[in-house]
Amino acid sequence: VGSCMKSVGEVMAIGRTFEEVIQKALRMVDESCCGFEPERFDNEIMHRGSTNVELAVKDELQRPSPARIWSIAKAYELGMTVDEVHQLTKIDCWFLSKLHHIHHLRSSLKSMDLAELSRSEALLRETKRCGFADRQIARDLRPSVQVSIDGVVDEGGEEYTGGRVKEAHVRQLRKKFGLTPCVKQIDTLAAEFPAETNYLYLTYSGTENDVSLAGCPGRADSDSDTAPVDKAMQRRGSKEPSSSRIVVLGCGAYRIGSSVEFDWCSVS
Repeated sequence: VGSCMKSVGEVMAIGRTFEEVIQKALRMVDESCCGFEPERFDNEIMHRGSTNVELAVKDELQRPSPARIWSIAKAYELGMTVDEVHQLTKIDCWFLSKLHHIHHLRSSLKSMDLAELSRSEALLRETKRCGFADRQIARDLRPSVQVSIDGVVDEGGEEYTGGRVKEAHVRQLRKKFGLTPCVKQIDTLAAEFPAETNYLYLTYSGTENDVSLAGCPGRADSDSDTAPVDKAMQRRGSKEPSSSRIVVLGCGAYRIGSSVEFDWCSVS
């Protein structure tokens, strides 16, 4: 059998758009992966020693493999259309068109620098809605030459004056636009009853939080401003103040074999 798993395995990603969840899922496969991008397949080709890139891509598209998702990104970079990829993969065009939208956004980012992005708030909002990480956006942008953007600094507080864009620069820019994620709640009751679960996730596809957070806007529904964890504590008769919160930091991506730890730390 060898050391490579023959099944496709699993990851967990939750969001409100397909583009968002597929990029979250790809980042969970490996921390070195930023998302749906062809560079990952370039490394695969180099490892195999292939010289004909186009032939290697078409061959990969025709058979399910751990690297096929990145071969689709490479196919789009080579100029293949959604229909051409569909003919080789037999993957439904709906999914392929969503992946092509990610490719289109990435192409737009690669054509501009941070100063140009600072004048295109709509593009930055769309990239975040589609699951682009700050470090992913920073890596795709072209380096700027002698430019200053008010309010954009790096980790050390140094103002951006040009050169390679860092993750901190993109983060500061989106905060300048007021672009921050919302906390959404997974409805486990199919909308039959109000959900009171602790299954929460972050997304940029929203305008308000589903649960009340200290210092943040509360729930969308006005009949209750109590977070699920508060309600659970009330049922147990706990006297803990409602402003008390804890954050559980995990060990990394959610993969096969980590379900016991995940369930205990995130749900208990």
